[in-house]
Amino acid sequence: MVLEEIMKKYTKKQKAELQRTSSLFYLLYRISKDLGLQKHLEQAFKSMEKYILGSQLKVSYPVYVAVMALLPLFIAPLIALTVFVITFYVLYMPPLLSIVFTIVSFILGYAIIFMLLYLVPIMMFSSRAPILEKSLVVLYAYLAALGVSGASYTEALRKLWEKSETLGAEPELTEVVKRVYILGEDVVEVLKEVAEIAPQRDFGNFLRGLANVIESGAGLENFAEVGFETALANMQAKMKEAMGALEIMSEMYVTGAAVMPILALSFAVVLATMGPSAKMFGLTLPVPPATLAGLMAFFGIPLLSIFAILMVDGTLSKIRGW
Repeated sequence: MVLEEIMKKYTKKQKAELQRTSSLFYLLYRISKDLGLQKHLEQAFKSMEKYILGSQLKVSYPVYVAVMALLPLFIAPLIALTVFVITFYVLYMPPLLSIVFTIVSFILGYAIIFMLLYLVPIMMFSSRAPILEKSLVVLYAYLAALGVSGASYTEALRKLWEKSETLGAEPELTEVVKRVYILGEDVVEVLKEVAEIAPQRDFGNFLRGLANVIESGAGLENFAEVGFETALANMQAKMKEAMGALEIMSEMYVTGAAVMPILALSFAVVLATMGPSAKMFGLTLPVPPATLAGLMAFFGIPLLSIFAILMVDGTLSKIRGW
């Protein structure tokens, strides 16, 4: 009954993913397979598998490597054709030079699109690390509640998978459930293997620790309680660090945007009132005081404010959602 329920939910998710994904991707996959390129592509880009799995792209590894290799072949000719039309018919370049530009644009177009497709899953994989870090507290708390309620290891895994989408851990837990319930692999080995490709170190430790608990037969609640306290302590340390950084930024902003302009203008006004006597002591300004005030008001302070906003946003992004 449990297996039927999991199969039903897994199939539903797979259908939803297929609907969200462009049919062009699967057409390119079929072309790659018919040409006999698929096996070579999968072997050549084996290192990409963990990034595609953990990036939430909703595309399987074989399909994505086919798209990565073939999609630029359809776009690069369009870029080359555009360059040829512009260079030959608009700029009236010599035919040979126009052909050279066309060939170069084809090569560059293919390389740029290929690199973009190559980097997208890596960047998405890396961007999930903060989300998983923030979800650890909830994961441990939920696992502790399941342990107290007397849930078995397999039942706890199934429950975690059902909540994985809201917790940001869907790719990893879906891989575990698929391989354990559908393919019948050993749960301990699967957890350890998935832990090795997790985007975030602490989340990998969570899966690895869960595998050790299942292997040893220890209680889930004890493991979850210790993990919850550790994750909560890490979260509080991050919050404290961020608050300290914000305090320093606020002091720097007040000093740079309020105190320093007032002191600079006061000094400029004093020099202006001293007139020629200030030049006797070598105290001169490169610009008049009014110009200096305008530069600070319209350029200096706004640029400092933009820089401060970017710094604050970067700091808050580390703790946003906690």
